Amino acid sequence: MKMVELGKVIDINPRLPRGTDHNTEASFIAMADVGEDGSWSVSETKTVGELKKGYTYFAKNDVVFAKITPCFENGKAAYFSGLPTEIGFGSTEFHVLRPNKDVDGQYLYYTVWNPDFRAYGTWRMSGAVGQKRVTTDFLKKYEIPLPPLSEQKRIAAILDKADAIRRKRKAALDMADEFLRATFLDMFGDPVTNPKGWDVKPLGRLIKSNPKNGTITPAKEGGALQVVKVGQLGRYWIDQENCQEIDLSDKDRDRFSLEIGDILLARAIGSQSHLGKASIVSEDETNLVFDSHVMRVRFDHEQINPSYFWFWLKTNGGRTLFLKQSSQTAVQFNINGKQIAKLPVTTPPMREQEKFVGILNKVFERFNVGESGEEDDLFASLSQRAFRGEL
Repeated sequence: MKMVELGKVIDINPRLPRGTDHNTEASFIAMADVGEDGSWSVSETKTVGELKKGYTYFAKNDVVFAKITPCFENGKAAYFSGLPTEIGFGSTEFHVLRPNKDVDGQYLYYTVWNPDFRAYGTWRMSGAVGQKRVTTDFLKKYEIPLPPLSEQKRIAAILDKADAIRRKRKAALDMADEFLRATFLDMFGDPVTNPKGWDVKPLGRLIKSNPKNGTITPAKEGGALQVVKVGQLGRYWIDQENCQEIDLSDKDRDRFSLEIGDILLARAIGSQSHLGKASIVSEDETNLVFDSHVMRVRFDHEQINPSYFWFWLKTNGGRTLFLKQSSQTAVQFNINGKQIAKLPVTTPPMREQEKFVGILNKVFERFNVGESGEEDDLFASLSQRAFRGEL
């Protein structure tokens, strides 16, 4: 398949055409209006005159993606085929790509949204820590496979179908999450206001040992163990399929070992929204350890059910209380063992906790919530194969 440099087949960050009427209606799309799943919405409609200074210009059928960390890595990108106006403006942290007659817009969108592009783009970012960006020069020279236009449309149609399946599953999972949140609030109330008067205990009194940070030893291909990093956290169960390999001494293997019911959470990360995302160890994992950006919390199971705490942490109130204990440096958000030990946790009687956990498990079994979605894996596989010319 023919490979071409992006800069030779698209216009990167085009300029607003001279003579554009300042009274022309224009859509405004902020960074927050672009999702990590390709969704987007228009914040408001103004005139070109109101928006042309201080914002990035784009037009209907352009492709945009976030150029700054962590929005780029997280996949904030969109194809504006359905833009309600001919012209739009948005965040200055957007790169705008305008395809020429030989490039299908939807195909171009999937080109810059696929995992390989994001991984390579992340590696080639420049700038200060916490402010790294994908450069225009990188985009110009990045090579993409460019089959005939009809083949581009065929590939884009396949990926559209796979993406639609994934979106339907996400909608079902969102519905399950809403149900569980409503159930939790009905049973226990808001963790901040605690309207039902449950006992409130600092997390330090609910654990069997002090919270533990993970190993600083880097991953090593061919290692005998697997290491859990922040990227494998967030679902109910740990995403073990994407854990890297590592080698540790017997002593360190014991120090960073895991037991059933341990919770691993993100303790140091560049994005506040990902600080504290957590998963539960579902079985004795003799070959699983965790890295230095992750914290292990080992509970006293006679006082608190780990699954209850996992969901407590996902509620708006639980998250508010958690973030109050955290801190921030110039480059990342953090929480340490002393801070999290002070976290005030509402602790209903065990029978009430276990009743909720029973409901949670039934919902998770119904929707297969706790595990990595097969639809996500399918889409990633199709995307990678498409841009290797294998579809």
